[in-house]
Amino acid sequence: MAAEDAARAREAAQAAARAKAMEPSAEERVSAVKEPIRGSAQATLPPAGGFKGLKSGLTPPVPGQVMARFGSSRPEGGVWRGVLLKAAEGAPVKAVAAGTVVYADWLRGFGNLLIVDHGEQYLTVYAYNQSLLRRVGDVVRAGEAVAAAGSTGGQVDSGLYFEVRHRGAPVDPYQFISR
Repeated sequence: MAAEDAARAREAAQAAARAKAMEPSAEERVSAVKEPIRGSAQATLPPAGGFKGLKSGLTPPVPGQVMARFGSSRPEGGVWRGVLLKAAEGAPVKAVAAGTVVYADWLRGFGNLLIVDHGEQYLTVYAYNQSLLRRVGDVVRAGEAVAAAGSTGGQVDSGLYFEVRHRGAPVDPYQFISR
């Protein structure tokens, strides 16, 4: 009986190692999102306004302490391509500007993920959400709740991971949002 238990434990450990090896990198996870964004963005154009002319002063998506800054080192290697904001479980996550939801689903490493297209090739990314309040194609206004903060995507603490992307490349969110 003990030999069978040991064999099962070895098989489980080997299966876990194989699954870990097959897990996509952060780059692969973000690339997986690009195709749904392209298809959806063509179908639904964001409202006028968006990020045009914005330099700073947007309200952050959640009030909270900055846990990780854009460009700082990540514990598992690489750098943060956005900011990690501490937020209470279930706290409303608000769109920083008007736009159209182009992705709203779970994605490995990001948990419940919502992406808003603001036009002019600007996207905002809201990850680790407890729940999503909007669907693909929904038009959102600045300050409108789009999700509830959480700890999905393998996170220990509740919060929000927030990115701004322009032409597919991450940019420092604090170029746009007030501190």
